[in-house]
Amino acid sequence: MATPLAPLSGKRKRVVLSLEKKLELLERLDKGEKTSALAEEYGVGVSTIIELRHSKSRLREFVGSMDPKDRVRRKVMKKSNDDKLEKALYLWFVQERSKGTSISASTLAERALFFSQHINYEKERLFKASSGWLEKFKKRHGIQHLKNGGEQSVPAEDEVELFQERLRTVMEYEHLLPDQVYTLSETGLYWRLLPKKALVAAHDFQRQPLIFNEDVQRVTMLLCVNATGSHKLKPLFVGDAKVPNCLKHVKLDCLPVSYKQQRDALMDVSIMKDWFLNEFFPQVTQHLRENGLPQRAILVLENSASHPNDGSLQSADGAITCVFLPRNATCKLQPMQQGVIESVKRDYRKSFLSLVVSEKCAGKSMMSLLQSITIREAIYFVDSAWKAVPQQVITRAWCHSILPDWPEGSASKSDTCDGTLLDQLRVLRLSEKDMEDWIHCDRDLPVCATLSDMEIVQFVGTDASFVVEQESEEEDDDDCDSLIMYVPSHNAAVNHFERSLIWLEHQDNCDTSELLALRKLLEKARDKRYQEWKRKSAESCSELSKRSDGLQ
Repeated sequence: MATPLAPLSGKRKRVVLSLEKKLELLERLDKGEKTSALAEEYGVGVSTIIELRHSKSRLREFVGSMDPKDRVRRKVMKKSNDDKLEKALYLWFVQERSKGTSISASTLAERALFFSQHINYEKERLFKASSGWLEKFKKRHGIQHLKNGGEQSVPAEDEVELFQERLRTVMEYEHLLPDQVYTLSETGLYWRLLPKKALVAAHDFQRQPLIFNEDVQRVTMLLCVNATGSHKLKPLFVGDAKVPNCLKHVKLDCLPVSYKQQRDALMDVSIMKDWFLNEFFPQVTQHLRENGLPQRAILVLENSASHPNDGSLQSADGAITCVFLPRNATCKLQPMQQGVIESVKRDYRKSFLSLVVSEKCAGKSMMSLLQSITIREAIYFVDSAWKAVPQQVITRAWCHSILPDWPEGSASKSDTCDGTLLDQLRVLRLSEKDMEDWIHCDRDLPVCATLSDMEIVQFVGTDASFVVEQESEEEDDDDCDSLIMYVPSHNAAVNHFERSLIWLEHQDNCDTSELLALRKLLEKARDKRYQEWKRKSAESCSELSKRSDGLQ
């Protein structure tokens, strides 16, 4: 009788790891464990682990917005068959949720059909937004508790704890220090707005009060900083003018802020992508290099319509990438909303008020005073206020939001006005309550530009970054900066600096560093004047030489 064949030895049973197990394996791999040992423990081939290592950035991006429970069940990174349709529908969903709109399953299915008709009009197949397709769409994008009666938000406390745990995990995976973790937040700013009582109280407004259009004098301001407060990035201003009149003779790269234009002075996707690639990435890599840190970092940002969650906000190698806050708990998890932005605005209002009071005491009328203040002053006030925020305020904000286990800063939040500010308030007949109302007057301003349904179709239908067509003219004159800036000659600049130097030398609190800085500017103006004189002398000699040759 023939002996039965023994089963082939050494043949490994095919094992497909869940996404959660893959993340766990990558973490151990990053800690230095051997590939062969991990392959034997998890029951997979060495080549599988090598392939997994090469795709780790894509894997972490894919699971970034997923429900943690789905990571355990799901095993493959399978995308939708119609990526453009899903991209359009998810962008619409994020926009509506940022407005606080309650979205039902039937509403989501209706929008899916609309986008399918306009994006896939060349295809013959008929798309049906079935309940099965809708359920898979929700899982792919981490949308939870969407019912026929409307969207039911996950309790904020649960979202807070889940995100805090997720961020700790990411920091452990990537071996990131708090210096390598950044956050950003946008806020609206009425940069030339006085309290209404100040306008009414001024004697030259008693008969004809001056009323400013708040929308004209607003900007959207983006602030970004790391968790230790050691690296504050250059602020970003988004205004409605292409180039404000007061900045037309200024080299924009030399300003302490970056300036971008959008028709409604709001942040949009194209500006965000441009800022990430041309501002955030180079500034962060330089900071990491200067401090001897690995070239890895993450940016924590809000899940809003102007922040694309499509993998475009990351470096080519995935070493610098983004993590998105859950929509239901942004107010509790965003560090910038824990007193940082308020600190900047409080200091900004103080500087603005100091200028108003100083000019008013010099005899200027309130109308001419306000008309003379341009966005150029606002830029320098914001820069000064941003630099003045103490590191302890920033670290405390992170401890009160997404890094609760980190040692808390010792600085206390300033809730009261100082003596100088109180004096300024008395001049304009304002109370401390008026000041507080003024500081928070632009707290709830919209900061993100939203796209219409057809603009979303155009956005996903093009490979290039979508830019909303601007309605402004090439020579964009904004009402805020009606004054055309006079650029002094080199000789006038020398005279101004010489007089300023004499003034500074006679002040009791004169500082040596200030004298040296002013002296350096005076020398620069003199050098410019000399170079201009040489150029004109050479041109004059050349002209005389031509005339003499003509006479001969």
